[in-house]
Amino acid sequence: MQIDFDEIKRILAVFIEAPTPFITLKDLDFFSVEGEDADKLVFHLLLLVENGLISNCKLETGNPEFIGLVITNWNIGGGEIPIRLTQDGHDFASALNQQPIFERVKKELAEAPFEVVKDVSKRWLGKLMKDKLGLE
Repeated sequence: MQIDFDEIKRILAVFIEAPTPFITLKDLDFFSVEGEDADKLVFHLLLLVENGLISNCKLETGNPEFIGLVITNWNIGGGEIPIRLTQDGHDFASALNQQPIFERVKKELAEAPFEVVKDVSKRWLGKLMKDKLGLE
């Protein structure tokens, strides 16, 4: 499955727009999506977990179980564990929320490794902010 930056942006927006510091898989519609939409959501959640962009309330990341994903040989289920964006997740979400950066990510970094996408997009955000403030 290919990485869909629109889907990543959508997932990160749920965290950013939440009125509380934590959400659950339910807030991401995990329990109501089916078929290809469910596969797409799980794929991107796993990508966010393995890259340290989301954690549980104990700041644990890197393991799907930490965010409530239960993976068996036959199925992927979930529990309602409080989850949050890490600082790295917030920074990445902030970068993707800048339309010029988001368009560049989709156009220029579509084939890049995810780590490169995170790093470059945050650098672009830093440059954008410095330019807005007249610092460079």
